[in-house]
Amino acid sequence: MNPNYQQPRSGGHQKQHRRDDPKTGSTPQNVLPVECVIKESFYKDKESKCLKEDIFLNAAKEASNTFAGGKKGMTQSSLRAMFNMLKALDNRIKVEKNFPVDKIREEYLKFHRWCIYQEKRDVIPSTFLDFAEEHLHVATRDKDEFHGFVEYLTSIMARMKTK
Repeated sequence: MNPNYQQPRSGGHQKQHRRDDPKTGSTPQNVLPVECVIKESFYKDKESKCLKEDIFLNAAKEASNTFAGGKKGMTQSSLRAMFNMLKALDNRIKVEKNFPVDKIREEYLKFHRWCIYQEKRDVIPSTFLDFAEEHLHVATRDKDEFHGFVEYLTSIMARMKTK
């Protein structure tokens, strides 16, 4: 096997999770912090449909700092382009009451594909692609979870610096 070969990114790459440097306590810039990943649900209570406070505050702040940091920092305008794809779908879901969940997943996969393309062009950092991949299953579970993901992205975008 060629020692210089690198497996293609879109081929199911291994996820890097946050590992603080034990000497400095700092987090590497190219790793998505675990605080930014919502694993089970964007809601603290599905019955009352109350979103978790974290998606508005701590997790959104951490994600914003992660995406904006590093050599390939993401700007609010580059995030807005990604966000608009999902916000348009969220608005359609609100209007069309019988919107199929399979269509939500299909549209999210298109968003994910766009993230892969933009990451390869150095428009977005790899941490944003990791973010999209980590939230694939929870964000496409149902209409409410998709809305929660869009709200989370809104909170992240609100914290991003403008040019």
